[in-house]
Amino acid sequence: MLDDPFPVCTSCAIPANPILQPQGNLYGINQNLGAAMAFTSPVKVPYTERVSFDIQHQFGQNWMLEAGYIMAHGVHLSYNNAISAVPVLPYLSRSPFLDNTTTANLTSTATGFGVANPFKGLGAPYTNGTSNLTASKISATAALQAYPEYSSVTEDLIPGDSTIFNGLNMRLQKRMSNGLDLNVNSTYSKLLQAQQLNAGGPLIYQEVSADFPWKLSVTAIYQLPFGQGRRWMNNSRILDEAIGGWQVSTIYGFLIGAPISWGNAVYQGNGSWKDFHNDPHNYNTNHGGFNIATILNVNTNTTATYNLEAPNGQNYRTFPLNLLRQDHENNFDFSAMKNFHVYETALVQLRFDAFNGFNHPQFTSANVSPNSTSFGNITSVASGTSPRQLQGGLHLIF
Repeated sequence: MLDDPFPVCTSCAIPANPILQPQGNLYGINQNLGAAMAFTSPVKVPYTERVSFDIQHQFGQNWMLEAGYIMAHGVHLSYNNAISAVPVLPYLSRSPFLDNTTTANLTSTATGFGVANPFKGLGAPYTNGTSNLTASKISATAALQAYPEYSSVTEDLIPGDSTIFNGLNMRLQKRMSNGLDLNVNSTYSKLLQAQQLNAGGPLIYQEVSADFPWKLSVTAIYQLPFGQGRRWMNNSRILDEAIGGWQVSTIYGFLIGAPISWGNAVYQGNGSWKDFHNDPHNYNTNHGGFNIATILNVNTNTTATYNLEAPNGQNYRTFPLNLLRQDHENNFDFSAMKNFHVYETALVQLRFDAFNGFNHPQFTSANVSPNSTSFGNITSVASGTSPRQLQGGLHLIF
């Protein structure tokens, strides 16, 4: 005989099997008091408004220059909003420092702080395991938030977010002629998305992690003009076997680094971001990363703190979510090859390849924990980054 896979919970306030049963309107407005609540906003279909144009011009022999512009505006994108958050005005501290007084006033329930709990005594089945309905006092934060009878209220999938993208594309192309095939592509762009700096606060256009303003790529193939069928030294089989028939190719890629995500931070410096400049390859100070000489501030007391600090949720936040960038990608691959015809239907190919030929390391983001002793340091390279690799080989092609 099989055991009951859904045994009754005898220790619950209301004995029931572990599959949550719908309770209908049994408890009326008191349903889920003290618990976290979430509801979904009315659905709107997201869409993108897009404008683009391109112009091409052919010049010289097999050369073409192309320029293009693209604008894309994302509309009705979704985000989640903590509508029960403490209102930004007038309760959150606007001090650029960590305001311990405001924090205590809003979060503490010690003597002299907090308020009498108006929800105490509702008892089972409304407690839901929270102290909001059993404690004698609750914090000012819990009392000041909207819908204080719940621990939090979140509206999900609000179709009010949007993005703006502007990009300028340039392409220079030379079709294969005189042994050269060349493609140069460059993109200069900006991607902004509406985001919240403060829980429950307004949406503000800011940089996002997917913003890469500058990208450059170059691909080229060049057949050296020596040997049979080429421009020079085309009458000697000996010279052709030695220096003729070589072909070189390269792929170069440059991509600006990803924006650095700072999380929750407050800057108490000079009011601008001019102190925030980083150079991942500068080992003279701080082993790369940030120059923290002006960010570091020693107070008059014995405690050394940074001008940049990690606040709590009671500070009005103005520091950008993304600021500065990690190391850029800068990769150069190179290959050289020569074909030796053995028979009419077979050839031997001699090939040399160099990957990451300049041995350029790409570093990870610097430590951005404001109160860490490693703040500003970079200690590793990005995953997937390989040192210079050289290889060679002979290939029989038939």
